Amino acid sequence: MSFLRLLFIVGIFIFIPFLSSIIFGDPLYATYSLVIATFILEYMAYPIGPILGIKPVTSAVITLATTLGYFFLFYEIIKKTKDVKRLKNWFIKIDESKWIRRLRKSQLLSIPLIALTMGVLPVAFIAWLTNLDIRKTAILIVLAEITGLMIMLASMPLIFNLLSFL
Repeated sequence: MSFLRLLFIVGIFIFIPFLSSIIFGDPLYATYSLVIATFILEYMAYPIGPILGIKPVTSAVITLATTLGYFFLFYEIIKKTKDVKRLKNWFIKIDESKWIRRLRKSQLLSIPLIALTMGVLPVAFIAWLTNLDIRKTAILIVLAEITGLMIMLASMPLIFNLLSFL
């Protein structure tokens, strides 16, 4: 991993949340708690931000930036595993599968769906395995995350109404 890529990834995790906290006046502990929650929940971590006292806009920005940062981090880690002898045969078998051939043909549709349903770790693996352009894949991930955020925000009133009956 080059120094500039590492600096870029660290910048996404540290500087974007830090700057958004300062600009919007949100507590730093809540901001970095959201960064950690995003690792587990990805775009579904958005409601945790307002619960911790972060403004909704800041929560959305931090969630999207952190998810993208995790994608780049996973992608770089997976790139480093290509030289591991035990995994080479496994990668060759996966590369020759029908599933990967279908993904290469329909990447524009499949990447956002995989990002929404399974998260960015499988997308990073698929992007590396199928030699997808990392910038194009990052744009598709951002679009998928925004779509997931909008679906979640649209369903929030329904969820709260269902919870009020309990």
